[in-house]
Amino acid sequence: MGIFFGEQRTQDGKGTTITSQKRYVEYFAQLIHQRILSCPENRSVYLRGILLHGTPHFDLNGGSDPYFFIYKVNENATEQTQTAESPPGRRGSSRSRSNSARNSKQAHMLQIYDSRSEIAVHHYEKNEAEILLELKTPFKLQGDLKFCFFDHDAIGSDDPMFHFWVNTYFFPPDDTRVTLRKYELDSACKDKHNEFFDPDFAVSILQSPAEP
Repeated sequence: MGIFFGEQRTQDGKGTTITSQKRYVEYFAQLIHQRILSCPENRSVYLRGILLHGTPHFDLNGGSDPYFFIYKVNENATEQTQTAESPPGRRGSSRSRSNSARNSKQAHMLQIYDSRSEIAVHHYEKNEAEILLELKTPFKLQGDLKFCFFDHDAIGSDDPMFHFWVNTYFFPPDDTRVTLRKYELDSACKDKHNEFFDPDFAVSILQSPAEP
């Protein structure tokens, strides 16, 4: 479905180049296959932890100090972002329009979880086979979500490592984990020479269905 979408959208067949975008095309394909023609009601799940299969290499010694944020779409952002745009009938400079678009995009995202609030940030060596970031209290999730992972640096700003979008409706109800391989992770998939991630690097979302 992703290949067909790319061929129909662009002349070079590269209409879906962003990994999460490809995932959502496949989501849509699942709905078509199931003959679901309207937007389905999202399932709620409980996030119990994140399991990194391998250690990202962002520190000088090859290890990293990972933590993550979770964002969702801020459905109340429309009125807020409209006030930041140029008044009707006037065209601002290219720089002001660019800043307005960037601010509008950021305003539409709402951070709902910061792993540092309950999971201490630790340094992991490059030879760690697995890193478990386990929540003390399961966190309820629903709908479209963006997971963003960072490497904490004691000196300087933290490094963004990778991110991905998922929708909880498509989480398998009979499975306790959803695993994304390196090629399914935005930013990490571009690491063709395995400078920052091992070739078999993956991320598992540890979850359980929420009670109806």
